[in-house]
Amino acid sequence: MPSLRSVAVLALLTPACPSSVEPPTRVEAPQLGEADAPAKATSVERAATVKMPAHFADLLEVHSSLIRGAVDDAKRAATVIAEERPSVVLDGWAPYLSATQVAARAVADAGDLEGAAAAAASLARSCGECHAAQAAGLARADASPPASDAPLMRRHKWAFDRLWEALVLPSDAAWRDGVGAFVELPSCDAARGGPQDLEAIRRARQRVRALEQAAAQADTLEARAKVYGELLPTCATCHAGGC
Repeated sequence: MPSLRSVAVLALLTPACPSSVEPPTRVEAPQLGEADAPAKATSVERAATVKMPAHFADLLEVHSSLIRGAVDDAKRAATVIAEERPSVVLDGWAPYLSATQVAARAVADAGDLEGAAAAAASLARSCGECHAAQAAGLARADASPPASDAPLMRRHKWAFDRLWEALVLPSDAAWRDGVGAFVELPSCDAARGGPQDLEAIRRARQRVRALEQAAAQADTLEARAKVYGELLPTCATCHAGGC
């Protein structure tokens, strides 16, 4: 499995769609260096924050692996997060670090895709809660939505990446963007030219439609994480079905 831990500033989401689809959205890893650390932190504590890009990369690996249904890859990335033992913990981080590691362990120990997805949603939510509590002020990725005439699969994936970003940063604007575009479900008629499990694809698409209103109404991290966790398996199911 190619590791995303080598990515320092810019991480490339693993394609969730067939190789014929245009490249996926690039997501900029938040940079937390000395300028972003709390003013009361010591120089040692500030130096510890530069590990955040690697942490972000592991989190991104969980997200992108589950999108494509690679549960084992997601588990390996989650295990890294669960077993990470920072040498320095800034004031106020402890409870969030614990929640993050518990959620990561739940991903690593999940028995199926649905369980891993639900735990991954809790993991992303824990990160977002920590960032919000520490007033991290992380910026959204510098990525504009695909043009209206771009392939729908590309717009579909861009939107789902925004839902994830909305939890991790956190960002109300990213959630609104994701909800606004994610419902544009692409056609799978000739996506791969091979056999398709049409029933699996149909169920996945129905599930997305059923969650549309819940996604639009979700206005808290808890509610959004729940929707994200329920939507995540639909991606892998649809792709496994040949879409």
